[in-house]
Amino acid sequence: MGMKLEIDGAVVETRRQGSLLELMLEAGAFVDAPCGGKGRCGKCRVAASGELSPPTEAERRLLSPAELADGIRLACEAKPLGDVQVRTLSRTDIGVEVSGSAAEYPVDAPWSEGRDVGMAVDIGTTTVVAYFHSLADGRLLYTASGINGQRAYGADVISRIAACMDDPNALAAQQRVIVAQLNGYLGDFERATGVGRARIGRAVIVGNTTMQHLLCGLDPAGIAVAPFVPKSLFGIPQPARELDLAFDGEVYHGPGISAYVGADITAGLLASGAAECDAPALLIDVGTNGEMALADKHRLVCCSTAAGPAFEGAHIRYGVGGVAGAISQVNCTPDGFSIATIGDQPPIGICGSGIIDAVAAVLEAGAIDETGRILDEDEIEGFAAGLLSEDGDEILLDSASGITLTQEDVRVVQLAKAAIAAGIDTLLHSQGLTLGQIGKLYIAGGFGAHINKVSACAIGLLPIELIDRMEFIGNAAGMGARRALLTADGCDRLRALAARAEYIELSGDKFFEERYVEQMLFPEQ
Repeated sequence: MGMKLEIDGAVVETRRQGSLLELMLEAGAFVDAPCGGKGRCGKCRVAASGELSPPTEAERRLLSPAELADGIRLACEAKPLGDVQVRTLSRTDIGVEVSGSAAEYPVDAPWSEGRDVGMAVDIGTTTVVAYFHSLADGRLLYTASGINGQRAYGADVISRIAACMDDPNALAAQQRVIVAQLNGYLGDFERATGVGRARIGRAVIVGNTTMQHLLCGLDPAGIAVAPFVPKSLFGIPQPARELDLAFDGEVYHGPGISAYVGADITAGLLASGAAECDAPALLIDVGTNGEMALADKHRLVCCSTAAGPAFEGAHIRYGVGGVAGAISQVNCTPDGFSIATIGDQPPIGICGSGIIDAVAAVLEAGAIDETGRILDEDEIEGFAAGLLSEDGDEILLDSASGITLTQEDVRVVQLAKAAIAAGIDTLLHSQGLTLGQIGKLYIAGGFGAHINKVSACAIGLLPIELIDRMEFIGNAAGMGARRALLTADGCDRLRALAARAEYIELSGDKFFEERYVEQMLFPEQ
């Protein structure tokens, strides 16, 4: 006998048994599940009523009695036993904008009459952004962006690869999710501009190597196990219809460098010009994969560090993505902590830039030591002593919302920042360079654009020696994809960058391992 599942007002019928998460994904609903549905993160909260299995041990651990009483459940744990009504609580509204700005470089890509629009796409592990341009003059017609719908299969690439390895249907499911998301952007573009998708002649798509595999339906299992061999490093064209993308043009898949340094970094190098500098330059994407490059006219060396998704809000008690209401700034004042949220909305959680600020602010307040330990009340001088929880495991950041920074949050940030910092050290060591010889440090990524560099240096994420040489360049992958879309030699230049790059594998690298342990400590305040 079938069951009726009502999701945000839409009713679907199913005979399948499984968790709410599984059934909701099958129905095409977005659910934020950074841990991949393992019952660990507590982020896949939904409001549910009807015939449901009783709360599990994981739900009782991760949800408060008040939440359970209000019908809040974890989608990965709750199982329908009959008809169920569900309201999603995940936030995906990171913004859509319309702009008419022109490119900052000569636009000379070939285009045909009636096919005068192009699409440049950056498929990030967390965020997907699509830029629609006039191929005739380079004008930016429309930008669409949102949380990557594959996040329901895990916050990081390893989780999504593991899902494919554990479930024979997960690869096809993740491919459908990203294709549907891009087709949704195509529809948004048509409605917002009145320009039909029949005018789209070509697209350039970049992303890390795993995201490209999932888009193309290629098995990513080889990326997760030694010797880390992907099915493809791309750099090839393909008819859009072969991917079930809803336009008749051609897609160019940007070329990657290795299993863990993908086309997003190749595109970032093109956008930044780092590989054309006289003095050595660093390009760092401070994200889940911690991809980075050290480049100048004569060298191009890359690596990737397993920073994890902490800077995307995952594995943080009150972590959320960069959505309205996310705490994005935390400052330490003489009287306490002050916060700011995205959109000046009431706080609902804390995003990546806010997490970096929060740790830096708590360090400044003297509430944690260089090892990351939250100090006991009698060890703290000043206001922070009054903000400790009863068990001393949390520090209150905002009294109105009750949002705290926990001991586990601090440990997760330490792991992430140590990976990035040790990766920088290893790249420099491989080339016999010092920080003093670096001419520029480019910080890439949509998240990177919002980092407070003083806070990033205070926690040891970025080297303070380069604070005056840092340049935040935003979504460099998207900019590189746009440049490849709009210039006649752009795709050739991407291929040339990928071909000249040397990759350093950090797993098993003794120098990296030593520096990783050392970088776990916070700098002296």
